[in-house]
Amino acid sequence: MDILETARLLRFQTEWERRWHYYETLLTAGIDAEEAQRIIDDVEADRAEEEFRHAA
Repeated sequence: MDILETARLLRFQTEWERRWHYYETLLTAGIDAEEAQRIIDDVEADRAEEEFRHAA
């Protein structure tokens, strides 16, 4: 496994862990699973857009 592949795996793990944390938090707050997933998708899309703006 090369360094780039390792970095991609670590980034995936970090993103997955962040999404899981959001999901668990929303479920604990009483939000149903489908709505929680929609919210997480929106938050992640906003985060990606913000990263893109900062990179430009």
